[in-house]
Amino acid sequence: MSETKVFVSYSWRVERETGIVAELEQHCSSRRLHLLRDNNEIKHGELIQQFMDKLTGGEQVITVDADL
Repeated sequence: MSETKVFVSYSWRVERETGIVAELEQHCSSRRLHLLRDNNEIKHGELIQQFMDKLTGGEQVITVDADL
């Protein structure tokens, strides 16, 4: 069985202050879910818009929002 790809949309500020997406990524990997994060998927010189276009077309998307 292959891993399920899951896109995650989040604020870099929230991640810097909480580490919640890194923690989520650990939980996903232990459950055969591949969390697709911008900082892991975008190569040098690529535009964030290309990743965002893929994210909006994804079958599984997690949105992380925190009111700090």
